[in-house]
Amino acid sequence: CHPATTRWLQHGVGVAHFHFHTEGLGRSKDSGVVGRWLDSEASVRQESRDRFQILADGKEVASKTLQTNADFTLQADIPLPTVRRWTIEDPFLYEVNVELRNTSNEVVDSYQSYFGFRTVSLDGKKFKLNGKTIFQRLVLDQGYYPDGLMTAPRDEDLVEDIRLSLEAGFNGARLHQKVFEERFLYHADRMGYLVWGEFGDWGAANLGRFPHHQSFSASYI
Repeated sequence: CHPATTRWLQHGVGVAHFHFHTEGLGRSKDSGVVGRWLDSEASVRQESRDRFQILADGKEVASKTLQTNADFTLQADIPLPTVRRWTIEDPFLYEVNVELRNTSNEVVDSYQSYFGFRTVSLDGKKFKLNGKTIFQRLVLDQGYYPDGLMTAPRDEDLVEDIRLSLEAGFNGARLHQKVFEERFLYHADRMGYLVWGEFGDWGAANLGRFPHHQSFSASYI
């Protein structure tokens, strides 16, 4: 699954003492979920409780509460009773809610994110999703918008690009020569749309010898 980025989803509640700073999600192939975050800006040492809640179709399927202190790196392993895999036909995503509560049981920070279970592998020239061979019918998406150039003017424009591609018979896209919006990746995840990303290298011929400027090498950087 694409990384469950939460920079555009994360929010705080205005409490200065301690809050979530960064977070990440890791997923096992079968039945485990790993959540972690790091608070590096706490100014007061206080004991707190942190609750993970995993939801499927809006209903809680697993949860875990841990005791922590203010400056921490926390990891929680949360097994799920069953695993529903992400596929093109059924792009199922789990929701994650995390709350940070103080000793008075007040919510001082929280965030929401999502994740999915899937495996991606190659068997010779065959691309496999969850062990099943998938023929990738990819459109070349340059991310150009007449009224926004390289930036989509509206969130609906990102959804429309994916919708039109799916209706035309494609099941994914090669995202060409730019880093696409995180919102685009989110909509691709929820709409069952495969994506391959690449970085822009316009004018990079002068930054290193070929083919070094075509890859993340020390010469290019």
